[in-house]
Amino acid sequence: MKEFVEVESGRLNDRPILTQAMAECRRSGSTLVVGKLDRLARNVAFICGLIEQRVPIVAADMPDADITMLQIYAVMAEREARVIGERTKAALAAAKARGVRLGVHGAKLAADHKAAAAAFAASMAGDLAEVRAAGAVTLHEVADGLNERGIATREGGRWHPTSVRRVTERLSLMGRENTEGCADKRGGKSTPSLTAGLAA
Repeated sequence: MKEFVEVESGRLNDRPILTQAMAECRRSGSTLVVGKLDRLARNVAFICGLIEQRVPIVAADMPDADITMLQIYAVMAEREARVIGERTKAALAAAKARGVRLGVHGAKLAADHKAAAAAFAASMAGDLAEVRAAGAVTLHEVADGLNERGIATREGGRWHPTSVRRVTERLSLMGRENTEGCADKRGGKSTPSLTAGLAA
């Protein structure tokens, strides 16, 4: 049995980790087990597309559900997501009409999230360097190396190529920002970033 940890929203259709899990199930003849159906998808067409791949799917929150029930619950989950979106828009419009300044807390949360992600990426620089020094070249190899060392992601899960890419891209961005800052202070001269790209 293999475990795949996905952080993408069930509303999205671009799901690389889910694609990997489905491929593994087809290869090994296994059943795809998910924690909650609404985490699998909130889009009826997407659910139907998964079902057409003929991979058995079981949701832990409704283990006895068959294909028909999965489709029905997907319809309900899609409707719930749509209703929540409509209520949110209506509430924001009403608040704006009352003169409430919108986006203040969201901007702070975004800034806090960015700072936390940057701090984690910086803390991973040494581990990434060690894994690459040991011979890891691709994103898959780096992810395997981190997992073998027992190093968890920021969310506490296992590393995958996508999570490695996010951290390395953030490190690269931080490196560019630092060198641009140095260039401003030195009259336009800068040094190249030390973060190199990784192939999938």
